[in-house]
Amino acid sequence: MARFTCYAPATTTNHQILTGYIFNRLSDYLEDKDCNVFISPFDVRLPGKSKKDKDILTVVQPDICVVLR
Repeated sequence: MARFTCYAPATTTNHQILTGYIFNRLSDYLEDKDCNVFISPFDVRLPGKSKKDKDILTVVQPDICVVLR
C-alpha cells in the first residue's frame, strides 16, 4: 500500500491572527463547558476500517479543534 504525505505551506500572518481570535473566543465561551479547545499543531487521527494505531493512515491538523471530555 502506498503512503502519501502532503504538507501545506506556512499560514499567513492574517490567518494566524484570525485563528488566534477564534480560538480565544471559543475558549472563553466554552470555559465552563465539558470540553477542551486546542489550537494547531494538534494531530487528529482519523481511523478507517480499523482503529488500531498502526492502521491509521489519515492524520490532519485542524487550526482549531474542540474535544468533548
